[in-house]
Amino acid sequence: MVLSNIKTQNDKKNSIYLKAILLKALANHHRLLIIQLLSEKSYPVGQLETILGISQSSLSQHLAILRKNKIVKTKRSAQTIFYKLANNDVMPMINRVFESFIQPEPSINIKERAISYNSRNIKPALF
Repeated sequence: MVLSNIKTQNDKKNSIYLKAILLKALANHHRLLIIQLLSEKSYPVGQLETILGISQSSLSQHLAILRKNKIVKTKRSAQTIFYKLANNDVMPMINRVFESFIQPEPSINIKERAISYNSRNIKPALF
């Protein structure tokens, strides 16, 4: 009985620890924008860089954090690397976090850039 209570407590601690790691990985507005874009479709790195308006170096650092935490995954198509969400299970958690705050919409400029790229005839990588 005591051992099962200890196991249950340890399981809860591990679950909370994993959630804290995930929240830490998401605790940046650029990474949240990346996830929001990738929740709709996959994007090549160059398009993410242009849509977000950040440097390649900065984008690489954000993507590395998301990859390390298994939030996004990559696929190479010729010389282009595409990113997509590793699994959509993270979206309900992100949506709950957003709903608990007054969330401003992403800037219109970013939305317009994403729409502009989406309207081109660029074929996404198949995962």
